[in-house]
Amino acid sequence: MKFEEKIIQAVLERDDQRVISTLYQKAYPPIERTLKRQGADTDDIQDAFQDAMVILVRKIRNGSFKKEESINSFLFIISRNLWINKIKRDNKSQSIEGYDVESEWDTDIQFQASVNEKEHTIRKAFEMLGDKCANVFKAILFSGQKYKEVAEEFGFANEGVVKIIKSRCKEKLVKLLQNESELRDLFIGYDQRFTKYI
Repeated sequence: MKFEEKIIQAVLERDDQRVISTLYQKAYPPIERTLKRQGADTDDIQDAFQDAMVILVRKIRNGSFKKEESINSFLFIISRNLWINKIKRDNKSQSIEGYDVESEWDTDIQFQASVNEKEHTIRKAFEMLGDKCANVFKAILFSGQKYKEVAEEFGFANEGVVKIIKSRCKEKLVKLLQNESELRDLFIGYDQRFTKYI
């Protein structure tokens, strides 16, 4: 039985202890690692994750969560959005390292695709842009690396160079998706905000 099916079954059977312990064991660690790298503290991450679990349980019980969806991806996206909203409410800086309001779809794609075969399709789309673009996109979107880390790994002069490369590669990706309707639909399926790029 798939992970998603096990969680859905436990939620429907109202086995809350199994749901909570399993999600904390399987879904929480990568969310905690990634959000900490982006500046979140442990308390905020736990609060966001717990709220995300409540939303997940509600969606499963009312039938609006689809079995083919990734629970890990769902929890990450909801947790991250809740954390970002808290920062905005607290009037803290909205310029979070590694987070660009203009390209919010980047991270959403990363985690929605991360645990299913659609990730492979998205990776192939990046590879069609050439090695440099593929390496930068994969490092940032799939591995959650910061610009500085990408610069060091691939030998770029500094993080500013990585930002420029990513920007140019995004333009190439947009052009590619304008001609590849299947890929375009895949990206839009993850986040409707991506429509403004095509």
